[in-house]
Amino acid sequence: RIALYYEKNLSKIKGIRFQQNTPQAKRIHWLINILVDEKEYGMNRDELAKKLEEKKIDSRRIFYPMTAMPIYKSAESFPHTEYISKSGLSIPSGTGLQKEQMDRVIAVIAENAQ
Repeated sequence: RIALYYEKNLSKIKGIRFQQNTPQAKRIHWLINILVDEKEYGMNRDELAKKLEEKKIDSRRIFYPMTAMPIYKSAESFPHTEYISKSGLSIPSGTGLQKEQMDRVIAVIAENAQ
């Protein structure tokens, strides 16, 4: 319910994307994650997180890639993983989240789009 509501309303905003299902992988909604394309949206993930914080809305960066950890450091490049880590943002998604609360999150994201 929460993921579908966010996706329905945020997918209309240029530069905001959601993970898609593929034949190899099906997404789950443990966290609601968006990707913020800085060029299309007009600001980067960290700037958007700051705007949400100013409105007292929590968000958090998507996890860092394992290859960024010293124990798993690799000379190999993983551009897709690095892009997701750099542009991904988790938005509020608790099971008790009400429509009005989601609408506040959506409004802040929408009003800051270029």
